[in-house]
Amino acid sequence: MTTRFIHTILILFGLAVNVTGQNLMQKVEMLYDNKKNLLEKTVESFDLAGRSTKSITTDYRNNVSVTIIDYYYDESGKLTKEIFSGLHSYKDTLGKTHWSDTSIISITTFTYNSKGQTILEKDYSFQCDMDTCDVTEFFYEGNLLVKKYCTSNCSLKRHGYNYPIYYKYDSNDSLILEQVWGPTDTTKVWYAQTYDYSSFPDKYIYQRFYRKDDSLHLENRTVTKTEYLPDGRRSKIIFLEKTLSYDQFDYYKNGNLKSQLLVRNGKAIWKLVYKYDKRKNVARIETYDESEDKNNKLKLKYYQTYDYEYY
Repeated sequence: MTTRFIHTILILFGLAVNVTGQNLMQKVEMLYDNKKNLLEKTVESFDLAGRSTKSITTDYRNNVSVTIIDYYYDESGKLTKEIFSGLHSYKDTLGKTHWSDTSIISITTFTYNSKGQTILEKDYSFQCDMDTCDVTEFFYEGNLLVKKYCTSNCSLKRHGYNYPIYYKYDSNDSLILEQVWGPTDTTKVWYAQTYDYSSFPDKYIYQRFYRKDDSLHLENRTVTKTEYLPDGRRSKIIFLEKTLSYDQFDYYKNGNLKSQLLVRNGKAIWKLVYKYDKRKNVARIETYDESEDKNNKLKLKYYQTYDYEYY
């Protein structure tokens, strides 16, 4: 389980820090293995407006490496640029540790229209010597995103993966279809995801992946039903076409997420357990995975701790 993945989960479940009356200045995240060895440390800094200004991650596995993300904003507070850079340590023949120069890995820029909607995203990478970039264009009808067009001039250039993504909505402006065409032949469907709200508050999601050479041949299909609690929190995601496969979400009495359990074919394979401080900020996340002895018991694999400082 990587730090980035855990951070994504925090965003998805609304667990990012939001303390009334105090502005967050810094968040420190530490990732340990089950033997209490420090694997990663991430320090994220924020300005008085609550925006991320810099994130520094130190990876202690093998030779130590450091990655840095700097965030830049315009006068209105919109994110305009992310610069991702890094450096690493190495040892000479005498065993002395040295550090490389800091080098830029990628630069991502964002452009907005008069409504503040993102209309252009460019990602420049060292893989292409910063000369070309991946471009994503965004198209809207009113406040609704109806199309993205992705041009992969760098990361997938040799594959020719340039493709549109279409979005459709119902009369309530709820997303009902996300459809990707291409990638090599943009007259054929590559991937589609359909949302069905007819059993509200529960939601059905149909995912279909098509073969690259023939969009009429179904390569894989996933149908899920998402069940919700009366207050709108997710309770369970059921994989309807798989036997006893689901994601289960449990909560503390105060409403904070307590755990997320993944079960596949009737067997628990992965679990996240959340713990909080007195401010209701996430203080610790424990990741449990299948144990190597295959005794059907989940074993602690990683845990992360979080500390916060305020202005």
